[in-house]
Amino acid sequence: MNKQDLITMALYYIENSEDNYIKKKIAISDDVVGMKIWDDPIFAFGDAD
Repeated sequence: MNKQDLITMALYYIENSEDNYIKKKIAISDDVVGMKIWDDPIFAFGDAD
């Protein structure tokens, strides 16, 4: 797996996972049902040294 694969997988998960949207069952009000929880992630890569 390379950097681009990791970024692609993370973006796909954020956009398509049901876990990223507030469900009616757990919502504190009807106004937030279906609201996205996370925005696109920010990645930085660097040496371990």
